[in-house]
Amino acid sequence: MEFKALQAEMIRALKAGQKERKESISMLVAAVKKMAIDAGCRDNIPDDMVDQAILKEVKSAKEQIDTCPASRQDLLEQYKAHLAVIEEFAPKMMSAEEIKALLEEKYAEVIATKNKGMIMKTVMAERNMNLTWDESLIDYLSKKGYSAAYGARNLQRLIQKEVEDVIATE
Repeated sequence: MEFKALQAEMIRALKAGQKERKESISMLVAAVKKMAIDAGCRDNIPDDMVDQAILKEVKSAKEQIDTCPASRQDLLEQYKAHLAVIEEFAPKMMSAEEIKALLEEKYAEVIATKNKGMIMKTVMAERNMNLTWDESLIDYLSKKGYSAAYGARNLQRLIQKEVEDVIATE
């Protein structure tokens, strides 16, 4: 989504007198601006950064709903309304079936090998993504991924959780 479109929608809600909607969109605008400032691109905010900020706010709103006390129905309704507004702007996610169909169509040969590393490598190459490892990451993984009782068995789980899952969400 374009940042300007998000701002325009906020102005539209303000003019229509939709206070709660305007506040929810305003929070999205603020989250996008903060992310852009942190990334050093405040003047030219890319669409994917806007989508990333929106998804982060969706996750945060869902956590609010999950942690809301059952006795506070008024607050729960407010959180649900906020989430509904945010989800209007969230990028549409592919269903599990759509993802499976895409992978089977584009990467049938690689999937047939059942080599997860090769699948990641192929997908990353197509998307022009590169991974570079530095000493700090190697030190971190070697310290966290080793246990005296189990050796390096935890290393693969740690790499999946700390590296592959992070890449997949971004």
